[in-house]
Amino acid sequence: MNVLAVLGSPSKNGNSSALAKRFLDEAERQGGSIRCYRLNELEYKPCQACYACKTRIDHRNQYSTPMPALTRTRSGQPRSRHPAK
Repeated sequence: MNVLAVLGSPSKNGNSSALAKRFLDEAERQGGSIRCYRLNELEYKPCQACYACKTRIDHRNQYSTPMPALTRTRSGQPRSRHPAK
């Protein structure tokens, strides 16, 4: 079982984080491969219409976004542990 959590709250110690942590801990305890992203901690920006994504493969991977994990979810590759508390 692969589990991907995407947390949108800017609070690291809020209710959403606490609930997600309990869920992820239980999924991992049952043998699941888990991954968690906190959107507020990622370096990303929206499309700039530069078309570099069409011409340069390295351009797509310059930001730490959940997209690689979402792509791997579809292919079934394993996840790493969720971030520290």
